[in-house]
Amino acid sequence: MLSGIGPRTHLQEFNITTLVDLPVGYNLRDHVYVQLDYEVLNSSYVTSGNQLLVEDLYQYYVNSAGPLSQYVLIYQYMNSKYNDNPDWPDIQIDLNMAAVSNNLTALVANYEVNIKEWEDYYRPHLGDNNRLGILAFHYR
Repeated sequence: MLSGIGPRTHLQEFNITTLVDLPVGYNLRDHVYVQLDYEVLNSSYVTSGNQLLVEDLYQYYVNSAGPLSQYVLIYQYMNSKYNDNPDWPDIQIDLNMAAVSNNLTALVANYEVNIKEWEDYYRPHLGDNNRLGILAFHYR
């Protein structure tokens, strides 16, 4: 809005010259999501903690094989009954298995609220390689 593009009355409140009167920001929607986090007890299912080598990168990129090809990573997109434009899905479900970072500060850096609670949650799991995450996003 500092550029002068936005609702005229709102820009005038801040003495900003209006170049284009548009309802900027009135349709803003947050990407709300729910995160479920599980511990995988059977270590034979866990590949995310393997020590990866240059050979592993080669095997993955050339043959689509090796430890890098075994990470659980699934994205599913779908339309809910509330979607007003079924050409673009409004729901995404992610399943992934990945090691938890050892750096607590970096791990919670993207959380904007309840930082202390997230730190308390992740602290006992730092460095774990047996975490399965299921996330459900509502995009539109």
